[in-house]
Amino acid sequence: MLGGDYYARFGFESGKPYGITVTENEFDNEHLQILFLDPSLKNCLAGKLTYCSAFYDDDGNLL
Repeated sequence: MLGGDYYARFGFESGKPYGITVTENEFDNEHLQILFLDPSLKNCLAGKLTYCSAFYDDDGNLL
């Protein structure tokens, strides 16, 4: 989920410390919020989140 501090009240946190990204654009990654449903996985996951094609423009940029 992309969002700011608002989502922290629901348990979401930045994906950045865990190496979870959404694009090559650092600004987008700064706003990526994640919620671990299983806290034991916090240090086991990393990688790039990919949305379905409807969320990207014709050049492959996240809308």
